[in-house]
Amino acid sequence: MSFSTYSLTKPSDGLPQQGEQKTEYDEERLIDTDAGEECDDEFTLIEECCHAALNQKIMLKVMFTDKHGQQEIDKFIELCGGKDFSELPNIEFSIPNIEKSTPINRRLSDRTTARKYSLLQIGPNTDEVQTKLLNYYDGATYNYVLLGMPGTTNSKKAFKKLWNGANDRYIVDTANGDGAFKFNMSAITRRMMEKDIFDAFGICIWQNRREKHTRQGRIHRALCKNRIKKHVARIGFRNLCGRANAIIIPGNFIAHLIAADTRAANFQTAFGVAQKMFPNIVTDDIQGSVQRMLLYMPELNNEIDAVVETYVELMKNNGLIFGTGTDGLSNGGRVQVTQKQIEDGYGFILKVCHAAFGVPIAFFVSGGPGNWEPQWFDGKFKQLTDGEYARTDEEAKKYKAFDDKMAAAFKKWLIEIETKNIDTSPAYDVVGGRFSRGVSQGHFDKEAYFKEDMIMGWKVTMMKDQLTL
Repeated sequence: MSFSTYSLTKPSDGLPQQGEQKTEYDEERLIDTDAGEECDDEFTLIEECCHAALNQKIMLKVMFTDKHGQQEIDKFIELCGGKDFSELPNIEFSIPNIEKSTPINRRLSDRTTARKYSLLQIGPNTDEVQTKLLNYYDGATYNYVLLGMPGTTNSKKAFKKLWNGANDRYIVDTANGDGAFKFNMSAITRRMMEKDIFDAFGICIWQNRREKHTRQGRIHRALCKNRIKKHVARIGFRNLCGRANAIIIPGNFIAHLIAADTRAANFQTAFGVAQKMFPNIVTDDIQGSVQRMLLYMPELNNEIDAVVETYVELMKNNGLIFGTGTDGLSNGGRVQVTQKQIEDGYGFILKVCHAAFGVPIAFFVSGGPGNWEPQWFDGKFKQLTDGEYARTDEEAKKYKAFDDKMAAAFKKWLIEIETKNIDTSPAYDVVGGRFSRGVSQGHFDKEAYFKEDMIMGWKVTMMKDQLTL
């Protein structure tokens, strides 16, 4: 296994510097990712690595910007069934903030000589990372694709200088998930069997030559298929059952996520599940479906109402405000909803989770970017009790039966999403990756993008139901 050992710099004029690539590439693609947060980063990287593995004239550099960068690289290699695509000479995995004393050196190597430079940002940046990337592209023109409209996770800060410095610039807007296809188990299986994926996993370096090692490649790909499906399933279960921590996150930033509304990500996850699990109750009509679900298993309503009321009060005590009148809107930044929409939506989610999979009617904290709760992976589920989520050892014993119910619910979830082919998390980053590679660009709506203090660029939105995994 080889690692890059050269610092993040632009090529010098004159003779090639130590470590500088002499090969001329058609394109150098740099991907800025926070892999480890969801599951769409990982699938995007699988597709990107496979594309580069089959195209030697593309230099692919993947920068893992999460604070646990090396761990995320290791996890990605494990997710790929143990195949380390960075062993190929035209694929590199790097970490932006590492010290010289780091045992395994994953520094971004010098810029290669390429006809085209492109930057795809599917993870948020710090000012320090943005500055390093600006230095990296100093003296070169580059195309920039940003996944997510300004103000969303990837673009809350540290992106405008990169945007304004780019030659061609695009924002890929998935319209709150409406313009992004969703993961499901059959689509993942089908995609992992397609020829480009199959061939790419078979490519290896043997005695300094690129060769196809078919048997080992089949093993890696089969393991990758199973592991990415399990990973998507766990993230989907978290997005269905887990809620943002209203004790530490201002309520006005999270209230809309659960509202009975087309723009509510968490509600839409539950709504899609309910359409498959309760087709006689849940149709495309949100309000009618909410009311019919309210009448289904009415004996649960009082218990559900108590959990909903507690969560709404926590959000109100931490920044959530509604306008005057019965239809007063919340003070959310991008999406405003009524209190009734929030109560209806969360009640709907709780009932669907319980009726479909046996999830206990309780609040489960999901965590947040960079700090997701380990319970979604270790099975030690924490419910909200007296405004606290932490457990002592004694509480862990007390809630063993509770955890057993959640484990059984997850087991049923795994069965149902496979047999009923339930859609889980939206594949936002996959859409951005494909657009930046020029794949099926005709399936995107394109319009000029103007915003104060940003030079004109392009906003592109994937047309609904035009592409699948």
